[in-house]
Amino acid sequence: MARLFKVIALVAMLILITAGTAAATHGNPTQEVAITGYSFGTDTMSPPDAGCAPGDGWHYQDTGTGVLAHLGAVEVLVSHCSRFTGPTTGTAGPGVMTMTAANGDRLFFAETATFELTFGPSGPVASAITLEWQITGGTGRFAHATGSGGGSGLSLIANGTTSMTYWGSISYDGADRAD
Repeated sequence: MARLFKVIALVAMLILITAGTAAATHGNPTQEVAITGYSFGTDTMSPPDAGCAPGDGWHYQDTGTGVLAHLGAVEVLVSHCSRFTGPTTGTAGPGVMTMTAANGDRLFFAETATFELTFGPSGPVASAITLEWQITGGTGRFAHATGSGGGSGLSLIANGTTSMTYWGSISYDGADRAD
């Protein structure tokens, strides 16, 4: 539970930071600016699908909402295959993450992660997540976006929910709009 409170405190701090980091790269698409944010979503786990490698344990999908600098309020979709690497540890990905802004502009990411389970008397209760991501493009003002970063999060297994924080950098031209 202490880890959950740390994640909540970090999310609150990121909200305050994000409110002041909305500098655009308009006119200078090669300028990198900090990107921070958070999301909260609902998890779905199913048997590995055709896109998963042999031996992958399950296909994971998270759908949720959040706030990300340079997008504002976002809808988030994460999809990857996961596997155990030890009794309480594992890896996820490579996978994809899409963040969609309220105006429909999208940012596409490639992502990988590691996780560590915490167990209670009746089994796994939480999973601490460490995330790495790279921007692979987007639509609208993010059509030629690039960038990379990381994140951390906590999945509450019994609730089927995950909260994540993100940090890194992004380069894009705010005037880069789809015709």
